[in-house]
Amino acid sequence: MTRTQQSRRRTAIYRELAEMAKRAGLPVPTVSFPGYLDRVHAKNRRRYAEVVPDTMDFRFAKATWDLDAAHRRGLLAHEVGHCIAHREIGPQHTEDEADACALQVLGVQMEYDAAWPGKGLQMAARTNPTYYESLAAHAEYGDAADLEDFGFTPAVEEYYGDAKYYGRNVIWVGTEGEMIKLTPVQLVPIEGNIFDFNKLATLRAAIENSDDRIELRSGYAAMSRVDPDSVRESIEYAEDNQDGELTTGDEDLDAWLVDPRGAVADGLYRTQAEAKAALKDAVRRKQGHLGMWIAQVRDGNHRAFAAVAAGERYVYLKVADNDLQDMRAALKGERSTFTRAEARELRDMLE
Repeated sequence: MTRTQQSRRRTAIYRELAEMAKRAGLPVPTVSFPGYLDRVHAKNRRRYAEVVPDTMDFRFAKATWDLDAAHRRGLLAHEVGHCIAHREIGPQHTEDEADACALQVLGVQMEYDAAWPGKGLQMAARTNPTYYESLAAHAEYGDAADLEDFGFTPAVEEYYGDAKYYGRNVIWVGTEGEMIKLTPVQLVPIEGNIFDFNKLATLRAAIENSDDRIELRSGYAAMSRVDPDSVRESIEYAEDNQDGELTTGDEDLDAWLVDPRGAVADGLYRTQAEAKAALKDAVRRKQGHLGMWIAQVRDGNHRAFAAVAAGERYVYLKVADNDLQDMRAALKGERSTFTRAEARELRDMLE
């Protein structure tokens, strides 16, 4: 590897790491590639990195430069997950808690590649949707004004409900027994919603600058679980509307979902059977967004995405009645197809 290539890969690692740290509300990281980690890696092929959370000092073996994008992103997200867990839980947190923080805050679901020894090497199985990242960024382009200019007044409890759900700087006012707790990566705006950048900026500023938590009426959402059909529909819609899209985590597989014959004709897969096998494996592994619970925000898009832009780690939304009934029935059903982990995830979301 030439010095130029080495420099480019070091820069790529730093930029990706800095972006993750910023999203998590962590200080700017420092990055180094000390020789002792190269020696450690030579003895244990799974040891690529270590971090000192108190100082945000990230250290990597030079072999990190050779990792592909999925393994590199998984490794970086895991290390940043340690820093988040250190802040939220304390220094005695576990490896699994670091991975949980990587999913909740960064939107990266971790898998472990058994081609490496021991538990395997981290690999990003799920990355952030483009929706919330781009919409949160829109708040940067708007000019903040007064909340009253956009018709926002304190939540009226007797009308909107009297249950309160506490975020970092937001109190979401909703209806007890009908709410769901969601991470930013699960939020999708309703198709065709027109966002007002100034409105986003105003709400974001109000949340960030308030002396106390600001009360906001919870929005309303329709819930669904991502399957191959919803990925295909999302890609087709995005092609017509330049919007964000869901993915299987594999560009070739995404192309096959939209045009099976064309994908085989173009040599992406040798046969339809090979493509179907790849899809089955992607569903099993919950690759990309497959298996993720998605909330389409039907009402309150500005409130939800402004809160995300202001750094809220969770957004509380009221769930459509039929969706709520279906989700609870699925948990109680004798023939539920959920694994224990999936059922626990769903129960934790329902408030």
